[in-house]
Amino acid sequence: MGYTLHYRATGDTPIGASALAALHAHAAEVSASLSRTAEAFAWRVVEGATEASGWTKPGLDLPDLERDVEVVVAAMEQVARILGGWEVTLTDDFDSELYRGRAAPGPLPPRKRAPVELDLFPAVREGIAAGALDALVDGWRFTIRERRGSKSLGLRGTLDWDALLASGPTGDVARLVEALAHGRVTVPGVGAFELVETEGRVGRNPGTGREIAIPGKTLIRFRAVPVE
Repeated sequence: MGYTLHYRATGDTPIGASALAALHAHAAEVSASLSRTAEAFAWRVVEGATEASGWTKPGLDLPDLERDVEVVVAAMEQVARILGGWEVTLTDDFDSELYRGRAAPGPLPPRKRAPVELDLFPAVREGIAAGALDALVDGWRFTIRERRGSKSLGLRGTLDWDALLASGPTGDVARLVEALAHGRVTVPGVGAFELVETEGRVGRNPGTGREIAIPGKTLIRFRAVPVE
């Protein structure tokens, strides 16, 4: 039972080994972006075939279902590029056509990720409303800072993605970490969180003056809502 998405692709040119591998790799990436209660996104196809098909069930909760549908619809354009020249269609249980298209072979564009909105950090929202805040929430400290007559919301905590995962986050931070894997997260009344990649660079040891290699990192960027 449950709402189901059905996808199908047909073409005149048999699928080769490289396209087949790319199709399965892309399917694994899409599956990782779906909600926890969704069923895996996968294709039934073999090398040399001229037809491929599959189905998946989005998440059970309405917000998860809507976001999962957006993820799968966005994935269809990339599938069309992988199977250049094949016609790709996406329908649902009600025979609604959610996607139909074909594309010439080419590099895959960045996959669009649907934004996620979560109801997190109620204590922080209450503190913002009161105009004074210094709250420690699940290991993160939110503060209201005032400078030159203007107020802003600050955040102190582990914003290094790998370090945060290794720390075993709990509570609201754990929910935020899970959602960030799917894209930008907006917390109404608090701000927005997203992952950013920093490139490796050459720095200098302040004690010895010698050059050192500083590796790139994945960091959590926080943009706060304005504080009145």
